[in-house]
Amino acid sequence: MYLLFHNDFDGLASATLLREKLRTWDITTTRCVSVDYGNNWTSGWPDEAPGAFAVVDYEYHANALLYFDHHATSFRTESHREHYELRCAAGDTVLLDPTAPSCTSVIAQWAGWTQRYPNVVALANQIDQADFTSVEDYLFGRSTALDLLHTFHRTTEFERLSIMTALEQDNPDEASWVVRSTAQELLRYREVQVRLSESHCWMNGSVALFDARDVSNLRFVPLHYYPEAAVVCAVATSANHFLINVYANPWSTASHLHIGTLLSTYGGGGHANAGVVQPFKTYHDAWSVAYEVAAQINASVSYGNIAEFAFTS
Repeated sequence: MYLLFHNDFDGLASATLLREKLRTWDITTTRCVSVDYGNNWTSGWPDEAPGAFAVVDYEYHANALLYFDHHATSFRTESHREHYELRCAAGDTVLLDPTAPSCTSVIAQWAGWTQRYPNVVALANQIDQADFTSVEDYLFGRSTALDLLHTFHRTTEFERLSIMTALEQDNPDEASWVVRSTAQELLRYREVQVRLSESHCWMNGSVALFDARDVSNLRFVPLHYYPEAAVVCAVATSANHFLINVYANPWSTASHLHIGTLLSTYGGGGHANAGVVQPFKTYHDAWSVAYEVAAQINASVSYGNIAEFAFTS
């Protein structure tokens, strides 16, 4: 069986726990493959899985034998939601809990493994919820969570397999050792990156806009310069395309609109406080949508009707 997981730490940790559960059922995992927003995989058999597959921490797929997620934007269409509900009623192993802090916690609860994997669940919760003390802590601190967060998209497939092996033992510290040298190297240049980023971010109402093409791994860096911002909206690059990342300021209570639901109208998705839209072929296309998103956020904040905003969870 193939395990398809969202391309972030929570997705990898979710795949780790589900792979371990499948082993107890004598089901062999052929490969764990990361996927990300922007493809059309919900409308056919996914290219990433030539055989039977499960999906964790990502959009619903009708052909997945097993499905786990915690995003409120898991369904591209209403027919996908209806299909999911039919499978739930039939007793299939499909589980969505938008109130959960991470998909890892959803799987641990389902498997009865909250006591077996307390450290992995706590780590996934912290990273996925951006639970850090301040923007300075996020940018310049060192911890297991921060090292794994900042290095995740630089890890090789071998390193990810090594991280999964450590997580299987509920040992996040050992997992962080896999990326420690990379984390040290990144931190060495972070002050320079942050300083260079100042000219790449600016305020637009309550939104900090960010040209993150060169520093896309530092998603909260605009808050170092604009701590009053309610939301960060960044245009970054990934492989051969552009994407938009949107994050609520985790150290502010200024905004409570559901970012993931807002971005789902553009083909993206995410959580209440974070989301992504991709792919865009050109830089201009990405910024056109980014300014639209910022305008909708600003409209909701300026009228003080955040709770009544059209896009709610």
